[in-house]
Amino acid sequence: MQDDRPTFTAQSIQTQFVILAVTWWIGYPLRIIGEFLPKAGELLLGLVCIPALIVATVFWCILLYRQWTLLQGHGARVTPGKAVGFGFIPFYCFYWWFVAYAGLATDTNNYLKTAGITSKRMSFGLAVTDCVISILACTIGLIPKVGAVFMVPLMIIGFILVLQQRDCVLAIMQQKLERLQPTSAGDVLKAAPEK
Repeated sequence: MQDDRPTFTAQSIQTQFVILAVTWWIGYPLRIIGEFLPKAGELLLGLVCIPALIVATVFWCILLYRQWTLLQGHGARVTPGKAVGFGFIPFYCFYWWFVAYAGLATDTNNYLKTAGITSKRMSFGLAVTDCVISILACTIGLIPKVGAVFMVPLMIIGFILVLQQRDCVLAIMQQKLERLQPTSAGDVLKAAPEK
């Protein structure tokens, strides 16, 4: 029987989520404000917001990787490495984000339903909306001042999606760990290795 125990803890998910949230809410607002400042002010804010957004992106990729890891062997459409890595391929990423995030919502919700987990689900529509806005932000959002128009909904919708991901990861982890726990004294004896 395959060990279905996660290789990471709920505490690590919570800690990484806090780092993601703090850097998210520092980076995005400063990036939006920077769009409306003179060039010198934009550069100064960039010294803070760019590293913050990089850290937020790294921790979102870790969460994405871990969520796909939990779904492996349970109908996951892609491997965790592909889910994260293909999202950085220029132009192809515009297609891949739909696989990695909208597909994640579908696969996660299917797993939650099959496993009988009654936690909140991921919103497929929200995931698709996040992908569309991300594509617009990476294309026409490069025009000065237009980027800020896309950054505001991207900041809010993306963060709601991250919250849903965190909640689903924690629910799946809890279910997997409960399933592995012995339920009675007889089960404890069965689970103990023979000497």
